[in-house]
Amino acid sequence: MIHLDDIPEPLAADVLVASRDQLPLSLRPPPAQDTHTFPMARCIAVVDKAIPFPQPLTSEEGLDEDDVDESASTTPAGEDSAGQSPKATTKPEAPAEVSPVDTSLIIFPPCSVAGGSSTNAAQAFTTGAGTLSAPQGKCKLFMYCV
Repeated sequence: MIHLDDIPEPLAADVLVASRDQLPLSLRPPPAQDTHTFPMARCIAVVDKAIPFPQPLTSEEGLDEDDVDESASTTPAGEDSAGQSPKATTKPEAPAEVSPVDTSLIIFPPCSVAGGSSTNAAQAFTTGAGTLSAPQGKCKLFMYCV
């Protein structure tokens, strides 16, 4: 338990997270012998819209024409397993409207950005209104590089 200024009751907790200089002397850990510092860049930004991504391929768009021909199972009489001629095709459906990606994790590997780090990756985590963490029509970006 510790006593805090301006709070009459002592504070009891299983875990206390604080900077070293804010801890009472009795709770400060011993100084580390090898203290390494690592530069870190962080940013939290609210932007007007989500990061646009290309529309994902459907399973048929991802296949080559040869793959589609080979994947159709036909009978010796030239009919497929449903008894239809291979020339009888169904009308392709109109592409469904793609909603913007509301949540994403983007990782920029080392050396992937001109002038960027050659040893460290940068990461960007985005959340939109669908996560209830950003206002409607906005997107939050949490970016960092260690």
